[in-house]
Amino acid sequence: MSAEDENDFIILNPKTGLVYNLNQLAKEVWECAKEWREVHEIVDAIHSKYEVEHRTIQKDVTEYIKKYATILFEVVDSHHVQKNK
Repeated sequence: MSAEDENDFIILNPKTGLVYNLNQLAKEVWECAKEWREVHEIVDAIHSKYEVEHRTIQKDVTEYIKKYATILFEVVDSHHVQKNK
């Protein structure tokens, strides 16, 4: 579950009840991850939007996914389960 306003993007982990406030990059990764994309696809999608070196985006995305992999999986999995009910 996610919500956003002008300045914030938050996700709720329905399994734990924890809320996470995400920065812009994390928001982009989250939006891509909802579609179960491969890491290189997420990197390419973000790279197409910003004038930043590809390897810099790849490093940042990889670090974000490593840090939040469990949270992303639980929230995205929950999103797909609810969507398919």
